[in-house]
Amino acid sequence: MREQIDAILNQIRPAVLAHGGEIEVGAIDEAAGTVGVKFRGACGHCALTPVTLKLGVEPLLKKTFPWITSVIAE
Repeated sequence: MREQIDAILNQIRPAVLAHGGEIEVGAIDEAAGTVGVKFRGACGHCALTPVTLKLGVEPLLKKTFPWITSVIAE
């Protein structure tokens, strides 16, 4: 599952890298419907990271994996 989620994050990764950051898959809890993501580099301290998470990462993952109910930053 981790590899499949990471493959989807590859769609967003170029934009994150362009801003000096990186995004990684964190904890996955299929039973709870949650996926954690880790923002590194410049994105780890950026004030817009929550926007990227909720308006970019979360909708993309939810669309691809219907069992996901929430994506959280770790």
